[in-house]
Amino acid sequence: MSLQQELDALTARIAANENVPRRVAAQLMAAIKEQIASGKSDIGARGASIVAISMQNEAYSCKTVAENHLGFPSLIDADGQVAADFGLRYGVSAQMIELHKELGKDLQLINGEAGWSLPMPARYVIARDGVVAYAEVNPDYTFRAEPRDLLPILDQLARSTSAPGRSCPTKP
Repeated sequence: MSLQQELDALTARIAANENVPRRVAAQLMAAIKEQIASGKSDIGARGASIVAISMQNEAYSCKTVAENHLGFPSLIDADGQVAADFGLRYGVSAQMIELHKELGKDLQLINGEAGWSLPMPARYVIARDGVVAYAEVNPDYTFRAEPRDLLPILDQLARSTSAPGRSCPTKP
């Protein structure tokens, strides 16, 4: 089952969950649409690494890493500044704040900040020279592209860094 199929199944389970009021599920799906309007081992074998950046505070970030059995580090963007710098941070509407509270999700507590904001999911491939070789941002937090889709990009980077006449910079 692909990552997207797993995420779609999870979304369907949440929508069908009897403990989540229909109104809440419908509003969550509407919020996704509103936001839209506005192979780990294969990656490692290509000399690349995965790193997550989360606005969650340390306790919640560690919980997420453990619960999801993540095999890569999750860095903490404690004040959401990295997300803001990349244009990914957005304020949560008053209606969505109420829905989050109704579901027992206090973003102020989870993120450890006074405001109610979230980052849009984004994925970047950054070459060794610091140049962004690939960027993907999707305001629909239920969608994730397949990790294997990055493999051709990583292969291209590997070819370009090993091309004749190129050398790696050295530290003085």
